[in-house]
Amino acid sequence: MGGGRLGRNQSPGVGRAPGGRPGWQARYWGPDGERHTITKPTFAEARAALEDARVKMRRGVWVDPDGGRLRFSDW
Repeated sequence: MGGGRLGRNQSPGVGRAPGGRPGWQARYWGPDGERHTITKPTFAEARAALEDARVKMRRGVWVDPDGGRLRFSDW
């Protein structure tokens, strides 16, 4: 799942999905200056997704997961 806004008290890393939803969320700051989240069913998958995002940022090949989305109201 793509990036959503995080509350001020949510720092980058891996934690349980909020609101009692199943799964784990990897949270990180992208090179675009925005905070992004990736939701996965297990802690290990969320941690791997976070590391993958970090590697892509270091290599300069990171792509905004929400970059291709267009709001219906904007359309």
